[in-house]
Amino acid sequence: MLKDIVGLKKNMQRQINLYISKFAKNIEQPLCGHRDASWMAAPPWLSDYTSVKDICNQDEVECWKGDSISHRDIVASGVLTVKHVGVVGYRLNCGSDAQAIVNLADRWGMPLFFPFKKHWNLKSLVQEITLGPTVISRQNRRRAVLLGSSNVGFYHFLTEVVGDWWFLKKMGFNKESFDLFIIHDGGKTWQKNILDLLDIEKDKIRSSFGFREKDIDLVIPYRGKGSPLNVPSWTCRALCEEIGVQESQKKGYRKVYISRKDATRRRMVNEAVLTGKLEKIGFEIVECENLNVREQQDLFGSAKIIVAGHGAALTNLVWCPENALVLDIHQESPAVPCFKILGEQSRIKYVPIFNAAEEIYRYGDWKISEKAVEMILDEVAVAP
Repeated sequence: MLKDIVGLKKNMQRQINLYISKFAKNIEQPLCGHRDASWMAAPPWLSDYTSVKDICNQDEVECWKGDSISHRDIVASGVLTVKHVGVVGYRLNCGSDAQAIVNLADRWGMPLFFPFKKHWNLKSLVQEITLGPTVISRQNRRRAVLLGSSNVGFYHFLTEVVGDWWFLKKMGFNKESFDLFIIHDGGKTWQKNILDLLDIEKDKIRSSFGFREKDIDLVIPYRGKGSPLNVPSWTCRALCEEIGVQESQKKGYRKVYISRKDATRRRMVNEAVLTGKLEKIGFEIVECENLNVREQQDLFGSAKIIVAGHGAALTNLVWCPENALVLDIHQESPAVPCFKILGEQSRIKYVPIFNAAEEIYRYGDWKISEKAVEMILDEVAVAP
């Protein structure tokens, strides 16, 4: 009799999983307005963003990339709390572009969309969470916070995880507010560096990769993130207040070229054409992958000129002294404006070099043109 009941339950579960796999798009439940959700709106100054549209209008050019189609539009900012949530973390890719697919289910086992990604991986949800009503235990239920979006690269991790924590503190939360911190990471040393700087208790941190939990109260800093095309107007302030270098440490005297020669993609194959000329006028050639977070802060904090191919290392420009010059070399256009926006917030001089590639190869590796090299040298020559 017991075996029959167990067999019937398993068969029903399989049928439910099949149904949801087939019709998931039609039953995906919204987070805002959900029966178990509560909302705390952010004040207007925390909801202010600079968008790619603002930048295009400001520059009066069409060299900046348009809105991303892979992320949801977040039209309001605040803190969303959803009770009785099941969470499944799933790793997508294992390389430098690794992302976290986070799936949520409510107490009835119905999928909730992860708010910063338009698509989620239903397979991991139906495998890891038994669908159907959850037995609610108020005594054992824990309060967790989900920091970051689905991206784990340096730019996104730094601006979104640190930014989320700063945002929550401005909304009245503190470390004692949470039993768990669910954070998107890939086990990188620099990610651990950043979390150490935030001084969050290590035993409370859970990586969303491989994370499984049922019946928790989930707190989500709900704001525009996941895309580098809409940047909160307070991003630079948040990073500097949370983990920034002191103003007294910012002494702009170094000229630095940031190399990507040991990266896995988007390498400048004829980099020596540029670096040879830069070294003759006093530039240091540095690879940020060899530096921990504090060392990267010290490097950018002591630089008066930074030259770099477009890449995540340029997130460090937020540590630069005021009025430093940063040259961002874009292979082609349209380009992503995130570093231009951060540069304006940091009050540095940001100069994009567009369409610098003479040729582009597999993995995004590219050859810089002679014209682009001359443009870079001209900008450096007239720098104060």
